[in-house]
Amino acid sequence: MLGDDSLLDTLLGDVLPEITPNAGSILNFARTNHAIDRLLELGAPAELKDRWGATPMDSFSKQGVEGEP
Repeated sequence: MLGDDSLLDTLLGDVLPEITPNAGSILNFARTNHAIDRLLELGAPAELKDRWGATPMDSFSKQGVEGEP
């Protein structure tokens, strides 16, 4: 969520977290292209909805200007 790709790589390593907040896809928290690519490489589900019914694409679209790039 911080948009820090170096920190993502350090914290993530080569495995997805066992528990995802909000019972959805960890992709809901990605904020950079690198994060999206890395999480997809590791098998993060792209269509899994969280407990509020939001998919990762729903979360991306809510970022507004900040998520524009």
